[in-house]
Amino acid sequence: MKKGKYIVTGVLVSVLVLGAASCGTQGESDSKPAQTERTEETETPAADGAQTGGHASRLLSLGDYRGLSYTDESGREPTEAEVAEEMQAILAWFEDGELTDAWVRENLELESVEAFRENTRESLREVYDQRAWKASAAELYGAVIAASTFELDETEVSTERNDYLYAYQQMAEAAGMSYADYVPEATGMTVEQFETEAGASAEQVICVELVAEAIAEKEGLSAEDAYDEIAAQIVEEEGFDSVSDFEASAGGRGAVMEEVRYRLVARFLMEEGTGMPQSADSGNAAAEQ
Repeated sequence: MKKGKYIVTGVLVSVLVLGAASCGTQGESDSKPAQTERTEETETPAADGAQTGGHASRLLSLGDYRGLSYTDESGREPTEAEVAEEMQAILAWFEDGELTDAWVRENLELESVEAFRENTRESLREVYDQRAWKASAAELYGAVIAASTFELDETEVSTERNDYLYAYQQMAEAAGMSYADYVPEATGMTVEQFETEAGASAEQVICVELVAEAIAEKEGLSAEDAYDEIAAQIVEEEGFDSVSDFEASAGGRGAVMEEVRYRLVARFLMEEGTGMPQSADSGNAAAEQ
């Protein structure tokens, strides 16, 4: 059961999870450890020939990206309290919502309260697994970015910053919230703090896209070939009516192609890497969110 459309691309998830950490620039490269796999002074066109936005910024060296370890928090079971809370939240959508078999049959098309409970539990499992996958993807991209160096174009960063702020305005609208209320809830920062750090966040967005393009090029990963499959997956997860609906909300096929490439490369990084089970402490922390 969807709670509405949240236009949250993988790139934005990376920024949310990693924080507004600046990418390593050419001037910082001397302090970084040597990498065994590097693409020296090279630009990185997409392997599938799709339009990628024509970055003025460049990836100067690509750090190691195979065999990385990452945190895998998938498979977390919702607690009884979480299930009960979600059920009550669903009932609150209705003016006359009540937890009875008769009401559930009539309004939710489920056979009983117990069926409603199991349906909610399964929905939460899916949500938790989606969150875990996105967090793992963001962690892996962060590791590659930290080991890479970039030459960032100031004009592109400024433009990306404005687009980044606009994306949050869209997300606020999609969530039925004001921008002033949405930003603290989504980021844990005040609007002033968020907009101050938006420049670093814009750098992060550019670096993620450059790394995704570079790895896709080196490994022959075609976002065009994977487009229908991954776009359909996003539509299902995020509650859009169709791929065309998602494209319209995201800003066109080119914007969705970036998200498809992001997920395609993230999938590759996970397949080539080693997922480490969550610790007891991280599991408890996740349960409290």
